[in-house]
Amino acid sequence: MQDLTASMREELVDAGLTVDYVASKAREWFEAKKVIGGKEVPDYAVQIAAYDRWKIIMDYQGERKFNLKRKLTVEEFIMGDEYRPKRDPI
Repeated sequence: MQDLTASMREELVDAGLTVDYVASKAREWFEAKKVIGGKEVPDYAVQIAAYDRWKIIMDYQGERKFNLKRKLTVEEFIMGDEYRPKRDPI
């Protein structure tokens, strides 16, 4: 599997998809602008979408870093096996 990952990484870098390229695209999305009425204004829809995507990636990286199997709620942590989540009636 490591050989496959290394091979894919090499192919992506050869195609120009480097860390610097991705960082420059992220900056472009975070600073996105559009023209309305002949005036350049922030494109909040693109900026928010860029932030949402960045957050997903960062959250994923954080979970990988700690190799989490599952997240616990405070109630589960305190009550242990006694905890029974409330079910919403349908």
